[in-house]
Amino acid sequence: MALVGNIYDIEMMFDKSEALQTLYKYLLESIDSNLDIYKRIISLDCNDDRIEKKIDIGFGMIAIEQSYKLSGGNFESHNKYVDFQLMIKGAEYMEFGSIDDFKISSEYDVNRDVILYHQNNDVSKILLKENTLA
Repeated sequence: MALVGNIYDIEMMFDKSEALQTLYKYLLESIDSNLDIYKRIISLDCNDDRIEKKIDIGFGMIAIEQSYKLSGGNFESHNKYVDFQLMIKGAEYMEFGSIDDFKISSEYDVNRDVILYHQNNDVSKILLKENTLA
């Protein structure tokens, strides 16, 4: 399942709890070019395939600020956490589908909270551009 939209258009989804309000505030600060969070994320220098930094934003939430070179991605799902992916700079296509349509390639890894799946052509594709939250 996916919820995708411009971060400013889906603000009402975050007024349900203090934790979600904290997340929304962090996400907004991460796209404000005048603030340190934005500058920290943009300064991530991706010399290899990927670089990431984990930030505790409270309420058991961890932001993974990252920079990466586009390459083939993985289909994944999680049991404990929910992914919020905000495109700060650049653009990429995100593919998604029902986990019932995928075959597991890597069983659940409790330490990483992830199940990986084999590639599947029966997916939907959406363009994530700057300020798009999925």
